Amino acid sequence: MSQEATEEVTRESADSAAADPAEASSPAEPPGSSSPGWFGWRRRYPRTARGVTVGTTVLAGALLLFALLVPNRLERLGPEAFFRLPAEGILLAGLLLALPPRSRRLIAVVSGALLGLLTVLKFVDMGFYQVLARPFDLVLDWILLDDAAEFVRESFGRTGQVLAVVGVLVLIVAVLVLMTLAMVRVTNLMVGNRAVAARTTLILGTAWITCMTLGIQVTGVPLATKGNAEFLNNRVEQVRAGLRDGRVFQKQAAVDAFAKTPPDQLLTGLRGKDVLFTFIESYGRVAIDDPAMAPQIDAVLKEGTTSLKAADSSRAAPG
Repeated sequence: MSQEATEEVTRESADSAAADPAEASSPAEPPGSSSPGWFGWRRRYPRTARGVTVGTTVLAGALLLFALLVPNRLERLGPEAFFRLPAEGILLAGLLLALPPRSRRLIAVVSGALLGLLTVLKFVDMGFYQVLARPFDLVLDWILLDDAAEFVRESFGRTGQVLAVVGVLVLIVAVLVLMTLAMVRVTNLMVGNRAVAARTTLILGTAWITCMTLGIQVTGVPLATKGNAEFLNNRVEQVRAGLRDGRVFQKQAAVDAFAKTPPDQLLTGLRGKDVLFTFIESYGRVAIDDPAMAPQIDAVLKEGTTSLKAADSSRAAPG
């Protein structure tokens, strides 16, 4: 009886191994492991899959760090700008670790999208600083985007304008999507290693407070920064001032002391006289004050002044 049972068990084991040799030869996957990927490539190439996972996570963290630390002016875009501790990132990490799962996912998505918008605004500021020596005005400067598109059309044609506009829109969407995915991925990593993430956040927070208190700097740049909070605060104040100025202008423009005056009774003191209307663009002041343009503009102005003086002298001299 014992010998027959032993032979039956052996026969069943052999049949099971022959029926599924791949399952017998492949190692068991730990619970909670990553998905097998398309066509099961993660199972076939575990080292490559692990390398891709680590590389993607590192790129996600680097992207978030870049967005938190990148300045909004090209002249400040140097290596020292990225060797700093952003207070916003440290506070956000602590908040994500403290929230429950559902709220954590929502905050991760929203904060990633907002960080993407902040990054786009910084790059727009770079262009405005280079051209107009001032940041982008969120209230008044939207019309300039239409002027920029018209400039591209006049320079490169209708096709070039369409391609440029589509390219810019695709780039903006890509930044928002990538920043959101990066935030979600880093959040999942922190939650999966909660103890290490909590200790790291506490250490970075302590380091930030210490550096801010002592005023520690690296190559003249403060190591602890709250630049994004200051950037957003300045933009909020700029928007408030722009809206307030708009209301004041509308109120003043509504009062017209000559609204009921007949047209033939307006500007009667100028009748029979030559009148010169001049328009002075505000950008002329930028050309004179901007260090990048001032030397060339000053040279042209001096040359023109000299020519005018010489012409005036020649006319005043007796013939």
